[in-house]
Amino acid sequence: MTEHVQSAGLLPAQESHWELMCGLSPDAPGASRFIVVDSRFIDSPMDHEAVKLAFADVTRRQDALRLVFDTIDYEPRMRIEAATEPQVEYLDLSALGTAAQHDRIAELVYWENNRSFDLLRGPAWHAWFVRLAADRHFLNVCLSEAIADGWATKALVEDLLAGYAAQVGTAAPPEPALSFAEMDAIQRSRMEPSGDRLEFWRERLLPLPDGSLFQARTTARTSVLTRDRIDVTFTPELLATLSRRAWQARTTVYMVLMAAYHALLSLETGQERTVLSTVTLGRASRRERRSPLPCTVDPYVVTTLTPGTSLHEAVRRTHAAMEEAMSNLVPYTSLARAINPAFDSQRPWPDSDLCHGNFYAAAFGDSDITLAGMRVRAPLLPGREPAGGSTPTLYAGTLPSAQQDVWTAYCGPSMEVYPERDGCALIYNGEMYAHEEMKSYMDSYLWVVEEMAASPETTMRELSERYALRDAR
Repeated sequence: MTEHVQSAGLLPAQESHWELMCGLSPDAPGASRFIVVDSRFIDSPMDHEAVKLAFADVTRRQDALRLVFDTIDYEPRMRIEAATEPQVEYLDLSALGTAAQHDRIAELVYWENNRSFDLLRGPAWHAWFVRLAADRHFLNVCLSEAIADGWATKALVEDLLAGYAAQVGTAAPPEPALSFAEMDAIQRSRMEPSGDRLEFWRERLLPLPDGSLFQARTTARTSVLTRDRIDVTFTPELLATLSRRAWQARTTVYMVLMAAYHALLSLETGQERTVLSTVTLGRASRRERRSPLPCTVDPYVVTTLTPGTSLHEAVRRTHAAMEEAMSNLVPYTSLARAINPAFDSQRPWPDSDLCHGNFYAAAFGDSDITLAGMRVRAPLLPGREPAGGSTPTLYAGTLPSAQQDVWTAYCGPSMEVYPERDGCALIYNGEMYAHEEMKSYMDSYLWVVEEMAASPETTMRELSERYALRDAR
Protein backbone atom coordinates (compact mmCIF):
# COMPACT_ATOMS: atom_id res chain seq x y z
CA MET A 1 0.00 0.00 0.00
CA THR A 2 1.28 3.46 -0.89
CA GLU A 3 2.37 5.48 2.11
CA HIS A 4 0.79 8.90 2.58
CA VAL A 5 2.07 11.70 4.71
CA GLN A 6 -0.76 14.18 5.30
CA SER A 7 -4.54 14.36 5.58
CA ALA A 8 -6.22 17.67 4.89
CA GLY A 9 -9.49 19.46 4.19
CA LEU A 10 -10.00 21.97 1.40
CA LEU A 11 -7.88 25.07 1.06
CA PRO A 12 -9.99 28.23 1.47
CA ALA A 13 -9.42 28.98 -2.23
CA GLN A 14 -10.72 25.51 -3.18
CA GLU A 15 -14.12 25.95 -1.57
CA SER A 16 -16.07 27.83 -4.25
CA HIS A 17 -14.82 25.57 -7.06
CA TRP A 18 -15.61 22.48 -5.03
CA GLU A 19 -19.17 23.70 -4.35
CA LEU A 20 -19.67 24.21 -8.09
CA MET A 21 -18.20 20.80 -8.96
CA CYS A 22 -20.54 19.14 -6.46
CA GLY A 23 -23.46 20.95 -8.10
CA LEU A 24 -22.42 19.92 -11.61
CA SER A 25 -21.74 16.29 -10.73
CA PRO A 26 -22.87 15.46 -7.17
CA ASP A 27 -21.90 11.76 -7.17
CA ALA A 28 -18.54 12.25 -8.87
CA PRO A 29 -17.29 15.87 -8.84
CA GLY A 30 -14.24 14.88 -10.87
CA ALA A 31 -16.57 14.01 -13.76
CA SER A 32 -17.81 17.62 -13.97
CA ARG A 33 -15.19 18.42 -16.66
CA PHE A 34 -14.25 21.44 -14.55
CA ILE A 35 -10.63 21.37 -15.66
CA VAL A 36 -7.76 23.57 -16.77
CA VAL A 37 -5.86 22.56 -19.92
CA ASP A 38 -2.71 24.00 -21.48
CA SER A 39 -0.75 23.10 -24.60
CA ARG A 40 2.78 24.20 -25.51
CA PHE A 41 5.16 23.63 -28.38
CA ILE A 42 8.79 23.47 -27.29
CA ASP A 43 11.27 24.31 -30.06
CA SER A 44 14.46 22.79 -28.70
CA PRO A 45 16.36 19.50 -28.67
CA MET A 46 15.39 17.60 -25.49
CA ASP A 47 16.84 14.59 -23.71
CA HIS A 48 13.87 12.30 -23.12
CA GLU A 49 15.36 10.57 -20.09
CA ALA A 50 15.93 14.00 -18.54
CA VAL A 51 12.29 14.88 -19.33
CA LYS A 52 11.12 11.80 -17.41
CA LEU A 53 13.35 12.70 -14.47
CA ALA A 54 12.00 16.26 -14.55
CA PHE A 55 8.40 14.99 -14.39
CA ALA A 56 9.35 12.75 -11.47
CA ASP A 57 11.02 15.71 -9.74
CA VAL A 58 8.09 18.11 -10.17
CA THR A 59 5.67 15.40 -8.97
CA ARG A 60 7.79 14.87 -5.87
CA ARG A 61 8.02 18.60 -5.07
CA GLN A 62 4.49 19.79 -5.84
CA ASP A 63 1.85 18.55 -3.38
CA ALA A 64 -0.99 19.29 -5.84
CA LEU A 65 0.28 16.50 -8.09
CA ARG A 66 0.04 13.95 -5.26
CA LEU A 67 -3.38 14.93 -3.90
CA VAL A 68 -5.96 12.14 -3.68
CA PHE A 69 -9.47 12.50 -2.22
CA ASP A 70 -10.56 10.16 0.57
CA THR A 71 -14.15 11.46 0.52
CA ILE A 72 -16.18 13.46 -2.00
CA ASP A 73 -18.87 14.94 0.22
CA TYR A 74 -19.35 18.66 0.89
CA GLU A 75 -16.50 18.71 3.41
CA PRO A 76 -14.05 16.35 1.69
CA ARG A 77 -10.83 15.01 3.10
CA MET A 78 -7.72 14.58 0.98
CA ARG A 79 -4.42 12.90 1.48
CA ILE A 80 -1.07 13.85 0.03
CA GLU A 81 0.78 10.75 -1.06
CA ALA A 82 4.44 10.55 -0.15
CA ALA A 83 5.15 9.26 -3.65
CA THR A 84 3.21 8.57 -6.81
CA GLU A 85 3.97 7.85 -10.44
CA PRO A 86 3.87 10.90 -12.72
CA GLN A 87 0.66 10.85 -14.75
CA VAL A 88 2.44 11.28 -18.07
CA GLU A 89 2.10 9.54 -21.42
CA TYR A 90 4.84 9.73 -24.03
CA LEU A 91 4.23 9.65 -27.76
CA ASP A 92 6.62 9.75 -30.72
CA LEU A 93 5.08 11.23 -33.90
CA SER A 94 8.37 12.14 -35.54
CA ALA A 95 7.83 9.59 -38.33
CA LEU A 96 4.62 11.31 -39.47
CA GLY A 97 4.31 14.22 -41.84
CA THR A 98 3.31 17.68 -40.65
CA ALA A 99 -0.37 17.32 -41.59
CA ALA A 100 -0.68 13.94 -39.87
CA GLN A 101 1.03 15.33 -36.76
CA HIS A 102 -1.39 18.26 -36.71
CA ASP A 103 -4.37 15.89 -36.93
CA ARG A 104 -3.13 13.67 -34.08
CA ILE A 105 -2.44 16.65 -31.83
CA ALA A 106 -5.87 18.16 -32.56
CA GLU A 107 -7.51 14.87 -31.59
CA LEU A 108 -5.39 14.58 -28.45
CA VAL A 109 -6.32 18.11 -27.37
CA TYR A 110 -10.00 17.39 -28.02
CA TRP A 111 -10.00 14.46 -25.63
CA GLU A 112 -8.02 16.33 -22.99
CA ASN A 113 -10.53 19.20 -23.15
CA ASN A 114 -13.17 16.61 -22.18
CA ARG A 115 -11.21 14.61 -19.61
CA SER A 116 -12.79 13.43 -16.36
CA PHE A 117 -10.95 12.40 -13.21
CA ASP A 118 -11.71 9.81 -10.53
CA LEU A 119 -10.76 11.88 -7.50
CA LEU A 120 -10.90 8.89 -5.15
CA ARG A 121 -8.24 7.10 -7.19
CA GLY A 122 -6.22 10.18 -8.12
CA PRO A 123 -3.98 11.87 -8.92
CA ALA A 124 -6.22 14.40 -10.66
CA TRP A 125 -3.90 15.46 -13.47
CA HIS A 126 -2.50 14.14 -16.72
CA ALA A 127 0.18 15.18 -19.21
CA TRP A 128 1.26 14.24 -22.72
CA PHE A 129 4.81 14.71 -23.96
CA VAL A 130 5.03 14.27 -27.72
CA ARG A 131 8.18 14.14 -29.86
CA LEU A 132 7.56 15.77 -33.26
CA ALA A 133 11.18 16.13 -34.36
CA ALA A 134 14.61 16.16 -32.77
CA ASP A 135 14.18 19.86 -31.98
CA ARG A 136 10.40 20.15 -31.73
CA HIS A 137 8.10 18.78 -29.02
CA PHE A 138 4.53 19.15 -27.82
CA LEU A 139 3.42 19.29 -24.18
CA ASN A 140 -0.19 19.08 -23.00
CA VAL A 141 -1.19 19.35 -19.34
CA CYS A 142 -4.67 18.83 -17.89
CA LEU A 143 -5.59 19.28 -14.20
CA SER A 144 -8.87 19.02 -12.37
CA GLU A 145 -9.89 22.29 -10.75
CA ALA A 146 -10.42 20.25 -7.59
CA ILE A 147 -6.63 20.48 -7.12
CA ALA A 148 -5.63 23.48 -9.27
CA ASP A 149 -6.75 26.77 -10.79
CA GLY A 150 -6.34 28.72 -14.03
CA TRP A 151 -2.77 29.73 -13.18
CA ALA A 152 -1.72 26.17 -12.35
CA THR A 153 -0.65 25.05 -15.81
CA LYS A 154 1.67 28.06 -16.16
CA ALA A 155 3.24 27.29 -12.79
CA LEU A 156 3.54 23.61 -13.63
CA VAL A 157 5.06 24.11 -17.09
CA GLU A 158 7.62 26.62 -15.81
CA ASP A 159 8.55 24.38 -12.87
CA LEU A 160 8.84 21.35 -15.15
CA LEU A 161 11.17 23.11 -17.58
CA ALA A 162 13.23 24.55 -14.73
CA GLY A 163 13.57 21.01 -13.41
CA TYR A 164 14.55 19.79 -16.85
CA ALA A 165 17.25 22.46 -17.11
CA ALA A 166 18.61 21.27 -13.76
CA GLN A 167 18.63 17.66 -14.99
CA VAL A 168 20.73 18.54 -18.06
CA GLY A 169 23.03 20.79 -16.05
CA THR A 170 22.14 24.17 -17.54
CA ALA A 171 20.54 25.63 -14.39
CA ALA A 172 20.45 25.17 -10.64
CA PRO A 173 17.67 22.98 -9.16
CA PRO A 174 14.35 24.79 -8.58
CA GLU A 175 13.76 26.12 -5.09
CA PRO A 176 11.55 24.06 -2.75
CA ALA A 177 7.85 24.38 -3.53
CA LEU A 178 5.31 25.63 -1.03
CA SER A 179 3.68 22.69 0.73
CA PHE A 180 -0.07 22.26 1.01
CA ALA A 181 0.15 23.05 4.73
CA GLU A 182 2.11 26.25 4.06
CA MET A 183 -0.39 27.39 1.43
CA ASP A 184 -3.28 26.60 3.76
CA ALA A 185 -1.75 28.74 6.52
CA ILE A 186 -1.16 31.65 4.09
CA GLN A 187 -4.73 31.58 2.80
CA ARG A 188 -6.33 31.28 6.21
CA SER A 189 -4.37 34.24 7.50
CA ARG A 190 -5.60 36.36 4.57
CA MET A 191 -9.21 35.14 4.56
CA GLU A 192 -10.09 35.14 8.24
CA PRO A 193 -13.93 35.03 8.46
CA SER A 194 -14.22 37.68 11.16
CA GLY A 195 -17.57 39.06 12.26
CA ASP A 196 -16.86 42.39 10.58
CA ARG A 197 -16.07 40.75 7.26
CA LEU A 198 -19.16 38.55 7.32
CA GLU A 199 -21.32 41.55 8.17
CA PHE A 200 -19.74 43.42 5.24
CA TRP A 201 -20.91 40.68 2.86
CA ARG A 202 -24.39 40.54 4.35
CA GLU A 203 -24.74 44.27 3.77
CA ARG A 204 -23.36 44.13 0.24
CA LEU A 205 -24.94 40.96 -1.15
CA LEU A 206 -28.43 40.98 0.36
CA PRO A 207 -30.98 40.96 -1.09
CA LEU A 208 -29.78 38.44 -3.67
CA PRO A 209 -30.34 39.10 -7.39
CA ASP A 210 -33.77 38.09 -8.62
CA GLY A 211 -33.65 35.69 -11.54
CA SER A 212 -31.45 35.37 -14.61
CA LEU A 213 -31.00 37.98 -17.32
CA PHE A 214 -31.45 35.39 -20.10
CA GLN A 215 -33.88 32.53 -20.57
CA ALA A 216 -32.20 29.23 -21.41
CA ARG A 217 -33.63 27.04 -24.16
CA THR A 218 -33.17 23.51 -22.81
CA THR A 219 -34.45 20.22 -24.18
CA ALA A 220 -33.68 16.65 -23.23
CA ARG A 221 -31.05 16.53 -26.01
CA THR A 222 -29.27 19.77 -25.05
CA SER A 223 -25.58 19.11 -24.43
CA VAL A 224 -24.47 20.89 -21.29
CA LEU A 225 -20.82 20.57 -22.37
CA THR A 226 -21.10 22.78 -25.48
CA ARG A 227 -19.08 25.99 -25.37
CA ASP A 228 -19.24 28.87 -27.84
CA ARG A 229 -17.59 32.27 -27.82
CA ILE A 230 -17.95 35.65 -29.48
CA ASP A 231 -14.66 37.54 -29.64
CA VAL A 232 -14.14 41.28 -29.99
CA THR A 233 -10.75 42.93 -30.49
CA PHE A 234 -10.51 46.61 -29.60
CA THR A 235 -8.99 49.01 -32.11
CA PRO A 236 -5.63 50.50 -31.06
CA GLU A 237 -7.37 53.89 -30.82
CA LEU A 238 -10.07 52.56 -28.49
CA LEU A 239 -7.50 50.79 -26.29
CA ALA A 240 -5.43 53.98 -26.06
CA THR A 241 -8.50 55.96 -25.00
CA LEU A 242 -9.46 53.34 -22.42
CA SER A 243 -5.93 53.56 -21.04
CA ARG A 244 -6.36 57.33 -20.65
CA ARG A 245 -9.69 56.84 -18.88
CA ALA A 246 -8.03 54.38 -16.54
CA TRP A 247 -5.22 56.85 -15.77
CA GLN A 248 -7.73 59.62 -15.11
CA ALA A 249 -9.56 57.41 -12.59
CA ARG A 250 -6.26 56.15 -11.10
CA THR A 251 -7.10 52.56 -11.92
CA THR A 252 -6.54 49.94 -14.63
CA VAL A 253 -8.09 49.23 -18.02
CA TYR A 254 -9.51 46.04 -16.51
CA MET A 255 -11.49 48.09 -13.99
CA VAL A 256 -12.73 50.43 -16.74
CA LEU A 257 -14.00 47.40 -18.66
CA MET A 258 -15.62 46.00 -15.51
CA ALA A 259 -17.35 49.34 -14.88
CA ALA A 260 -18.71 49.18 -18.44
CA TYR A 261 -20.11 45.72 -17.72
CA HIS A 262 -21.75 46.98 -14.52
CA ALA A 263 -23.29 49.80 -16.58
CA LEU A 264 -24.61 47.32 -19.15
CA LEU A 265 -26.12 45.13 -16.45
CA SER A 266 -27.79 48.20 -14.94
CA LEU A 267 -29.25 49.10 -18.34
CA GLU A 268 -30.45 45.54 -18.96
CA THR A 269 -31.91 44.86 -15.52
CA GLY A 270 -33.17 48.35 -14.70
CA GLN A 271 -31.42 48.05 -11.32
CA GLU A 272 -28.96 50.56 -9.89
CA ARG A 273 -27.12 47.94 -7.82
CA THR A 274 -25.40 45.12 -9.70
CA VAL A 275 -23.07 42.36 -8.52
CA LEU A 276 -20.27 40.80 -10.53
CA SER A 277 -18.17 37.79 -9.66
CA THR A 278 -14.58 38.21 -10.77
CA VAL A 279 -11.30 36.36 -10.22
CA THR A 280 -7.95 37.47 -8.84
CA LEU A 281 -4.69 35.57 -8.86
CA GLY A 282 -4.45 35.20 -5.08
CA ARG A 283 -0.69 34.81 -5.21
CA ALA A 284 1.17 37.65 -3.49
CA SER A 285 4.64 36.10 -3.44
CA ARG A 286 6.97 34.56 -6.00
CA ARG A 287 6.76 31.15 -4.29
CA GLU A 288 2.96 31.28 -4.43
CA ARG A 289 3.11 32.12 -8.14
CA ARG A 290 5.23 28.99 -8.69
CA SER A 291 2.58 26.74 -7.12
CA PRO A 292 -0.22 24.98 -9.02
CA LEU A 293 -2.28 24.66 -5.82
CA PRO A 294 -5.62 26.55 -5.93
CA CYS A 295 -5.07 30.18 -4.94
CA THR A 296 -7.40 32.26 -7.09
CA VAL A 297 -10.17 33.98 -5.18
CA ASP A 298 -13.55 35.23 -6.37
CA PRO A 299 -14.36 38.70 -5.03
CA TYR A 300 -17.94 39.88 -5.51
CA VAL A 301 -17.87 43.44 -6.80
CA VAL A 302 -21.00 45.37 -5.82
CA THR A 303 -21.51 48.69 -7.60
CA THR A 304 -24.42 51.13 -7.36
CA LEU A 305 -24.92 53.44 -10.35
CA THR A 306 -27.64 56.01 -9.77
CA PRO A 307 -29.17 57.99 -12.68
CA GLY A 308 -26.87 60.93 -11.95
CA THR A 309 -23.68 58.85 -11.85
CA SER A 310 -21.26 59.73 -14.65
CA LEU A 311 -19.35 57.00 -16.48
CA HIS A 312 -16.13 58.40 -15.04
CA GLU A 313 -17.60 58.10 -11.55
CA ALA A 314 -18.80 54.57 -12.40
CA VAL A 315 -15.16 53.58 -12.96
CA ARG A 316 -14.13 55.11 -9.63
CA ARG A 317 -16.96 53.36 -7.80
CA THR A 318 -16.11 50.02 -9.39
CA HIS A 319 -12.47 50.45 -8.40
CA ALA A 320 -13.48 51.25 -4.81
CA ALA A 321 -15.88 48.28 -4.71
CA MET A 322 -13.10 45.97 -5.87
CA GLU A 323 -10.75 47.27 -3.18
CA GLU A 324 -13.44 46.75 -0.54
CA ALA A 325 -14.07 43.20 -1.74
CA MET A 326 -10.38 42.34 -1.66
CA SER A 327 -10.08 43.71 1.89
CA ASN A 328 -12.92 41.49 3.12
CA LEU A 329 -12.16 38.12 1.52
CA VAL A 330 -13.43 35.07 3.40
CA PRO A 331 -13.72 31.37 2.47
CA TYR A 332 -16.76 30.66 0.32
CA THR A 333 -18.59 28.43 2.82
CA SER A 334 -18.24 31.07 5.54
CA LEU A 335 -19.66 33.73 3.21
CA ALA A 336 -22.49 31.46 2.03
CA ARG A 337 -23.54 30.61 5.61
CA ALA A 338 -23.49 34.30 6.52
CA ILE A 339 -25.94 35.32 3.79
CA ASN A 340 -28.00 32.11 3.50
CA PRO A 341 -28.99 30.56 6.85
CA ALA A 342 -30.28 27.51 4.96
CA PHE A 343 -26.98 26.98 3.13
CA ASP A 344 -26.14 23.63 4.72
CA SER A 345 -29.57 22.16 4.00
CA GLN A 346 -29.58 23.49 0.42
CA ARG A 347 -26.13 22.32 -0.64
CA PRO A 348 -24.76 22.19 -3.20
CA TRP A 349 -25.26 25.97 -3.41
CA PRO A 350 -22.79 27.44 -5.95
CA ASP A 351 -22.33 31.20 -6.17
CA SER A 352 -24.47 31.77 -9.28
CA ASP A 353 -27.26 33.00 -6.96
CA LEU A 354 -24.98 35.72 -5.55
CA CYS A 355 -24.35 37.77 -8.67
CA HIS A 356 -25.76 39.08 -11.93
CA GLY A 357 -22.83 37.85 -14.00
CA ASN A 358 -19.22 36.73 -14.26
CA PHE A 359 -16.41 39.00 -15.43
CA TYR A 360 -12.80 37.85 -15.40
CA ALA A 361 -9.49 38.00 -17.21
CA ALA A 362 -7.65 35.13 -18.87
CA ALA A 363 -5.10 33.81 -16.36
CA PHE A 364 -2.09 34.55 -18.53
CA GLY A 365 -1.04 35.15 -22.11
CA ASP A 366 2.30 33.47 -22.73
CA SER A 367 2.12 33.18 -26.51
CA ASP A 368 5.85 32.98 -27.31
CA ILE A 369 8.40 33.00 -24.51
CA THR A 370 11.77 31.57 -23.57
CA LEU A 371 11.97 29.26 -20.55
CA ALA A 372 15.20 27.67 -19.36
CA GLY A 373 16.81 28.59 -22.69
CA MET A 374 14.05 26.92 -24.74
CA ARG A 375 11.55 28.63 -27.03
CA VAL A 376 8.05 27.81 -25.78
CA ARG A 377 4.93 28.65 -27.76
CA ALA A 378 1.33 28.52 -26.54
CA PRO A 379 -0.87 28.00 -29.61
CA LEU A 380 -4.65 28.30 -29.72
CA LEU A 381 -5.72 24.67 -30.13
CA PRO A 382 -9.47 24.10 -29.75
CA GLY A 383 -9.08 20.43 -30.63
CA ARG A 384 -11.02 18.32 -33.12
CA GLU A 385 -13.17 15.28 -32.59
CA PRO A 386 -11.60 12.16 -34.15
CA ALA A 387 -13.39 10.83 -37.22
CA GLY A 388 -15.81 8.13 -36.12
CA GLY A 389 -15.17 8.98 -32.47
CA SER A 390 -17.81 9.07 -29.80
CA THR A 391 -18.37 12.61 -28.56
CA PRO A 392 -18.04 12.74 -24.75
CA THR A 393 -21.19 14.67 -23.97
CA LEU A 394 -23.78 15.03 -21.24
CA TYR A 395 -27.41 15.74 -22.04
CA ALA A 396 -29.70 17.92 -19.93
CA GLY A 397 -32.44 15.30 -20.10
CA THR A 398 -30.32 12.79 -18.18
CA LEU A 399 -29.89 15.14 -15.19
CA PRO A 400 -32.14 15.73 -12.16
CA SER A 401 -33.79 19.15 -12.18
CA ALA A 402 -31.54 20.58 -9.43
CA GLN A 403 -28.45 19.50 -11.35
CA GLN A 404 -29.90 20.94 -14.56
CA ASP A 405 -30.32 24.30 -12.81
CA VAL A 406 -26.64 24.37 -11.84
CA TRP A 407 -25.55 23.53 -15.39
CA THR A 408 -27.92 26.14 -16.86
CA ALA A 409 -26.39 28.86 -14.69
CA TYR A 410 -22.85 27.61 -15.37
CA CYS A 411 -23.49 27.65 -19.14
CA GLY A 412 -24.79 31.21 -19.13
CA PRO A 413 -22.80 34.10 -20.63
CA SER A 414 -19.53 35.08 -18.95
CA MET A 415 -17.19 37.86 -20.10
CA GLU A 416 -13.49 37.04 -20.41
CA VAL A 417 -11.04 39.92 -20.92
CA TYR A 418 -7.90 39.23 -22.95
CA PRO A 419 -4.59 39.16 -21.03
CA GLU A 420 -3.40 42.35 -22.78
CA ARG A 421 -6.81 44.04 -22.21
CA ASP A 422 -7.09 44.58 -25.97
CA GLY A 423 -10.32 42.67 -26.38
CA CYS A 424 -12.74 40.27 -24.76
CA ALA A 425 -14.87 37.21 -25.40
CA LEU A 426 -18.40 36.31 -24.38
CA ILE A 427 -18.41 32.62 -23.49
CA TYR A 428 -21.67 30.66 -23.37
CA ASN A 429 -23.44 27.42 -24.31
CA GLY A 430 -24.86 27.93 -27.79
CA GLU A 431 -27.37 25.09 -27.43
CA MET A 432 -28.93 26.80 -24.39
CA TYR A 433 -28.58 30.48 -25.31
CA ALA A 434 -29.38 31.79 -28.79
CA HIS A 435 -26.38 33.06 -30.73
CA GLU A 436 -28.32 36.05 -32.06
CA GLU A 437 -29.22 37.09 -28.51
CA MET A 438 -25.63 36.66 -27.33
CA LYS A 439 -24.31 38.59 -30.35
CA SER A 440 -26.70 41.45 -29.55
CA TYR A 441 -25.55 41.40 -25.93
CA MET A 442 -21.90 41.56 -26.95
CA ASP A 443 -22.64 44.40 -29.37
CA SER A 444 -24.33 46.26 -26.51
CA TYR A 445 -21.32 45.79 -24.27
CA LEU A 446 -18.98 47.10 -26.95
CA TRP A 447 -21.29 50.12 -27.37
CA VAL A 448 -21.08 50.88 -23.63
CA VAL A 449 -17.29 50.52 -23.71
CA GLU A 450 -17.09 52.96 -26.62
CA GLU A 451 -19.42 55.42 -24.83
CA MET A 452 -17.28 55.21 -21.71
CA ALA A 453 -14.17 55.95 -23.76
CA ALA A 454 -15.69 58.78 -25.80
CA SER A 455 -17.96 60.49 -23.23
CA PRO A 456 -16.87 59.81 -19.64
CA GLU A 457 -19.05 62.65 -18.31
CA THR A 458 -22.21 61.02 -19.66
CA THR A 459 -24.57 60.13 -16.80
CA MET A 460 -26.36 56.81 -16.42
CA ARG A 461 -29.66 58.62 -17.13
CA GLU A 462 -28.29 59.94 -20.44
CA LEU A 463 -26.76 56.56 -21.26
CA SER A 464 -30.11 54.87 -20.62
CA GLU A 465 -31.87 57.31 -22.97
CA ARG A 466 -29.31 56.67 -25.71
CA TYR A 467 -29.58 52.93 -25.11
CA ALA A 468 -33.35 53.04 -25.56
CA LEU A 469 -32.97 54.97 -28.83
CA ARG A 470 -30.33 52.50 -29.99
CA ASP A 471 -32.67 49.58 -29.30
CA ALA A 472 -35.51 51.35 -31.09
CA ARG A 473 -33.41 51.51 -34.24
